[in-house]
Amino acid sequence: MNNHNDDKEQKNIVAEKAKQFAKKKGGKVAKKLFKKGAKVALKAGLKAALAALKAGIAFLVGLASPYILIALLIIAAIIVIYIATTLLFSFGDEELLGDAYELKAYIEEKVYDSIDYSRPEQRDYMLPVELVISVMQIFESEKRDATSKEAVDVIVDKLKPEFTYEDKVGYIESYTTTCDNSGCSDSEITKTPYTVNMLTKVIAWNGITTFTIEEVLGEWQSSTSSSTYTSVDKDGNETSETVTTTHHSRALTFISTPNFQEDYAYYERVLMSDPFYYKVDDLIMVEALYQATGGRINYSAWKQGLSLENGGGFDIGDVNVIPGAGVPADYMKYYLAGQKAYGVDWYYLAAFHWVETKFSTHQPMISSAGAEGHMQFMVRHVSL
Repeated sequence: MNNHNDDKEQKNIVAEKAKQFAKKKGGKVAKKLFKKGAKVALKAGLKAALAALKAGIAFLVGLASPYILIALLIIAAIIVIYIATTLLFSFGDEELLGDAYELKAYIEEKVYDSIDYSRPEQRDYMLPVELVISVMQIFESEKRDATSKEAVDVIVDKLKPEFTYEDKVGYIESYTTTCDNSGCSDSEITKTPYTVNMLTKVIAWNGITTFTIEEVLGEWQSSTSSSTYTSVDKDGNETSETVTTTHHSRALTFISTPNFQEDYAYYERVLMSDPFYYKVDDLIMVEALYQATGGRINYSAWKQGLSLENGGGFDIGDVNVIPGAGVPADYMKYYLAGQKAYGVDWYYLAAFHWVETKFSTHQPMISSAGAEGHMQFMVRHVSL
């Protein structure tokens, strides 16, 4: 069965067509608007387009699978793509152009500084610049309390990857075989240790990657060299001797295997909080915009998979539920009980639990400010 590959190929084709359409049509419309000096109309158009698309999302969510929904939204979101991208990065007068490029440069600087570029393995987990831009397109469409740069700071600082490394000690074994006219002999085997700092865990904006580290003892490798020596005795007789030296070595090394678990709980929580306050339809819009740039994100599919009301496979009365990506099954009964008692969706409780104590794995669970417990609440002492 190649349904997955067919879906992926179809999405890529749709995204490419969307980008071509945006480039062809968006530039003409945007140039025309700027020639008329319609900065206010441009922002109003962006806001209206977002409102219309967000209204359509609510309808489409109930009809389409995640992949079909994204394909439809990519086409529908073209108007947002060319208006917002043009507003920020392409056309306009010198003042707007300068501000746009200043913001884009600021985004790139923040993102690039969020990882250690001397470690090539970190680059694969860097927060995508295009994702930040997609988030900011919606942010720029409405009046906000925070500035654009402050919003960028929040996105990058909270969604930048966290890396965990561990030192692993390997060694190189070696010995030498020397052969001459009298025979061959081996030297003692020596072990030379070395330390390698290996990546063991990454917490990124779209999930958690853990690495399985395995020790591998290599095969013996050999290299041979030889020299011929000639000596003359007192009677003038020459004697030749060939000395062959063979160096043997092998190494204990490590193989790292990544295990990725996709999870957008923290990503969702950040963008639903200050200064964004995005709703699910806003996040699906971000997904559509980011997909149109060629990025990969499965937020809407993840959301449908976790949603109790959308048939995500969870039963409030079933204690043997299968948790969502990265959510421990042991805590589901507490999340679901909290949802039933207080009307707070269980996945918000799970996200809060993960952010505060990484599902109760931080020990001791007492912060420097005095917050305690799984969810890190402040203890208030009342005197009577």
